[in-house]
Amino acid sequence: MKKNLQEFISTWNENFEHKNDFTNFKYYHFQSAISKLQSHDKIFETYLEQFEQQFALARESSETNYMQILIDSAELLPKIINVVVEQEIEFQNAKKISYLESKRNKEILDVYVELLQSGFLDCSRMIASVLGFINKKQTTLHNLSNGIDFISSIKRNPWNFKFFSDLADIEIRNARDHNQVIYMDSQFVFKNKLYVDYYTLENNTLNLINALKAFLVTFLKNCVDNHVDFSNVVSRYCHTDALWYRWAVSPYLVNCSKFEITKVNGTYSQLSIEYSGVDATIEQRLWFFAAAIVSGYELIDNENIKSVYLAYTSPHALNSFGSLKSSIISNYLDGKISFGSVCTELSKNVFMPPVNKDSKMASAILEFSDIEHNNYSVKDISDISVENIKRFKANVFLNASFTKSNIIKIALEVIFELKCLVNIENPKTKIKFGFVPADVVYFNIYRDENDKNRSLFPENENFVANIQFYNDINFKILYPKAETLHLTESFIEDNVKIMWNPNQK
Repeated sequence: MKKNLQEFISTWNENFEHKNDFTNFKYYHFQSAISKLQSHDKIFETYLEQFEQQFALARESSETNYMQILIDSAELLPKIINVVVEQEIEFQNAKKISYLESKRNKEILDVYVELLQSGFLDCSRMIASVLGFINKKQTTLHNLSNGIDFISSIKRNPWNFKFFSDLADIEIRNARDHNQVIYMDSQFVFKNKLYVDYYTLENNTLNLINALKAFLVTFLKNCVDNHVDFSNVVSRYCHTDALWYRWAVSPYLVNCSKFEITKVNGTYSQLSIEYSGVDATIEQRLWFFAAAIVSGYELIDNENIKSVYLAYTSPHALNSFGSLKSSIISNYLDGKISFGSVCTELSKNVFMPPVNKDSKMASAILEFSDIEHNNYSVKDISDISVENIKRFKANVFLNASFTKSNIIKIALEVIFELKCLVNIENPKTKIKFGFVPADVVYFNIYRDENDKNRSLFPENENFVANIQFYNDINFKILYPKAETLHLTESFIEDNVKIMWNPNQK
């Protein structure tokens, strides 16, 4: 692992996160993942015990280096972690929907199928890999059917994973994929007259989540217990799957959601890194930006990179973002300038709004539902109000292609909808709340929700425009000038400013 990455993670942990049980950098990422996946649920603990028993048998059966077997079988690890974490969030969101709405059952079915197709199958492949290295005979699992057959077969798999394979029903997957599902009052009817009541599938989905998390925790613990250095695993697989890069540059409380080379002026010359995490002061974020940019640039080791762009999202501040030329990073890596000089150069091209300290608990009190329309949706709505100013921020995603005039109409509709939202009193801080219209509304418009690029630069083809409404110019959120971001500024109305992506026709 590169020295700067180790210093970045270790220093951030020591001075900000204070995870005293994660002091050995060799195992920091494994221990971090274990801590996030660990559960006190009895079902989880039952599955954990069963997986640990089977992996203990694997360790005893290994005539070769078990540590190397774990490294050789770990390629899919971050992919499975990512799928389980994302689908558990989807599952929890689905459970918030009323039992009376069919959408709840459809979304839970989607979660179950995604966990089977990605999580269960890839776990089966990892188990097959470990067993293959022990028996010196590798097995290729091409699809979910292969995975279920392998895990449940005593002849092909001497370990007892029946408890795991019992959670996978390929008939349900096939029926969902071929639109052969009927939603009755209290149950699903799948093809071949397979009846499953809604509660049973919901419970099975929860069990599958717990089993997948138990498998991951078991494998990760085996890595730590058998002295697998995370650096060796990353160097082995990072060039084949960017998820390894994302995992490598993620501290415990800050998750890297994007690490990829993106186009600038038609060429792939910018490393784009995006984080979401805890609130931090401007000084802390500036240090984090500089350290993460240097670490990411050094880690990817690509001479075509001309700049590194980084964005940071936290609960109670507008998004921070900035970029740094690779020539400056190279000068630091060559010892020509200090890290302080890197921070100074970065501060010239960065936007870092302060944390809204007056509303730190607001998001924990009230969650806003998405606003859905046929041609657009308003999501990620949050209350960023302070004592004398009621404010909301959000993201808008278009469901079709629109002209500028149509986008302006949509923007004005969104402003009206957000202005009318009702927020509630915060018992711990003073904020402006109630039925009064919002004083400030701030949102970005994007083309595609599935495109996770949220940067506000012209080269981001997903970004359309930034909108800000304010009923008093003194309430306006301070933001970099349009020319600084290379955007085109205009006013829809006297108090509605829009900054266009110049590539928007």
